[in-house]
Amino acid sequence: NNVFEIRVDADKYAVNCRRAPGQRASGIGIWEHVLGVVSQLSVITNGLVIAFNSDFVTKVVYEYRHGGSLDGYVAETHPLSPVRNG
Repeated sequence: NNVFEIRVDADKYAVNCRRAPGQRASGIGIWEHVLGVVSQLSVITNGLVIAFNSDFVTKVVYEYRHGGSLDGYVAETHPLSPVRNG
């Protein structure tokens, strides 16, 4: 009895809850503009993530200030501690 009811309910669910048939469209409409804006924001966001999480900007500024050379970059950005061990 329960198996029969389950099968009947499953059949009714499968028949009555079908997805509507698709309709033809000439394009994706407003979504094209939305995807363009999202892609531009993602490029800007990824650029900012790279800029703030790496030494790239620091190196470029140092190189610009010191005539195109990175000589002394490590010594300036990572100074030695004045505390001595021992």
